[in-house]
Amino acid sequence: MHHSNDTTVLAHYYVQRGKEAEFDAVLREHRAGLEESDLINKSVPTQIYRITEEGGASLYVEIFDWVSAEAPRDAHTHPIIGPLWNKIMGLCEARGPGGRPFHFPHAKRLQ
Repeated sequence: MHHSNDTTVLAHYYVQRGKEAEFDAVLREHRAGLEESDLINKSVPTQIYRITEEGGASLYVEIFDWVSAEAPRDAHTHPIIGPLWNKIMGLCEARGPGGRPFHFPHAKRLQ
C-alpha cells in the first residue's frame, strides 16, 4: 500500500520456483499496461532485476515512478492493471517480509 507522497516504487516479487518464465511474461504485460494506462512516468525508464536467492528461489525487483501520488490507488481499480496484479499474485509465494508474496516500498528518488 502506498503511504507517502514519494512516487518511486521498488516492487519486490517473491516468485515461485519454476514459474519464472511465466512471471517474466506477466511482468512485461504489467509494464506495458502501466505505460498504456498513463499511470507511470514514461520519461523515467522502468528497471527490472532478478535476484537468485539462497536455495535458488527468485526475487524480482521492479523500479518505476508513478505519475502522481494518486496513481497507485487508481491502479487498483484499473481494468487492465487489476487483472495483471491477480496474475502476479498467483505466481508469487509468501517469502517476503511478514510472510508476504510481494511488497511495494515507496522511495524518494535522490538522483
